[in-house]
Amino acid sequence: MWEKLGEGTFNVAYVNEDRTKVFKVQKSIGQHGYVPPTDGPERSARLWNEINSNYPPPAYLHTDNDSIPPKSGWVCPFIKGKNASDREISDALLDIFNRTGRIVLDAYVPGNFKKDEKGNIACVDIGMAFQLQQQEEAFFAQYRKGARPTSMISNSEWKRGYDKIYSTFPFITTIIASNTVNTTKALLFIKMNRPDIYNIDFLKSDKSLIKKLAAAYDESVNPSLPQPKQEVISNATQILQHEKPVTMNQLKESCKAELERYINSRGTLNLDGEFSPSFRTKFFRNQALTARKVDVAKELLQELDRANSPEDIQLAIQKIKEDPGLVSQGVIADELLNRINKCSFIIDNVVSELNLTASNSQGLSH
Repeated sequence: MWEKLGEGTFNVAYVNEDRTKVFKVQKSIGQHGYVPPTDGPERSARLWNEINSNYPPPAYLHTDNDSIPPKSGWVCPFIKGKNASDREISDALLDIFNRTGRIVLDAYVPGNFKKDEKGNIACVDIGMAFQLQQQEEAFFAQYRKGARPTSMISNSEWKRGYDKIYSTFPFITTIIASNTVNTTKALLFIKMNRPDIYNIDFLKSDKSLIKKLAAAYDESVNPSLPQPKQEVISNATQILQHEKPVTMNQLKESCKAELERYINSRGTLNLDGEFSPSFRTKFFRNQALTARKVDVAKELLQELDRANSPEDIQLAIQKIKEDPGLVSQGVIADELLNRINKCSFIIDNVVSELNLTASNSQGLSH
């Protein structure tokens, strides 16, 4: 039996009798008329497992046949504990970005991050992250060369979501969650200016860099400010170039991270490169199609190893995307297509930003 626990923007939550599990049922229409996708529960469970991969057990799909009518949704652990501290949430945001490349915009909201009695921290409300994931997926599904990182953030749900959250609670920045807010801004600045950066351990090593990147984000996007202080933005850009210089190896590893995240969302590879499907893939996906998609991702990983220039990477991507057999079979579609297009996006934007082409690719040292 499930007892109603409460309602959020996107879901109605129920808790079981021993208060160990939460059953979330997607609303048909959310806040501001937002209409969720039909595969929302499956996506939500996958996103929970990505963001909280360090917090077992994993979320899963569920149908409550005892209710009238039956309710379908997804189940995740019920987190018992207290609200995580500002510093703990800030550290968790860095870990989440490293694992998934995602930013939890509303991390500061009291109760969104919980700390259990063992000291484990989990993001318990992924509603905003889910909506922003959809926005990003829509962007990359239709990506064409020439789209800028700022077009994905400043003119999208990222920017609108950020403005809505922090304009509603302006005191949070300086009083309650300054570390969390600054970390969020720093990650947004990285996403806008260096989409190739997938590992941010340098921010863990030197926390002072977070404030500098956050200040640069404010200067970049806040329309209420006077003329942006270009020195602040330039210094932040130089920090990123110093910590993560744009090299051919950096670009290759960034694209590899995207493809490996896709594979890991479907299962695991052993030391011999053999794929084992996850429980969800076995029971809720077309296994043959998923296996073919994983093979394509593995093929592209091998092409990345052989690439000697940004153009080599783009040619390998284009060859796969234009393969008539793969297209007709539905292999180059959905999340795999998004990941591949994100690789193109990274190469297009980072290389063009630094004016690096095949003719001067000596600027991209290995």
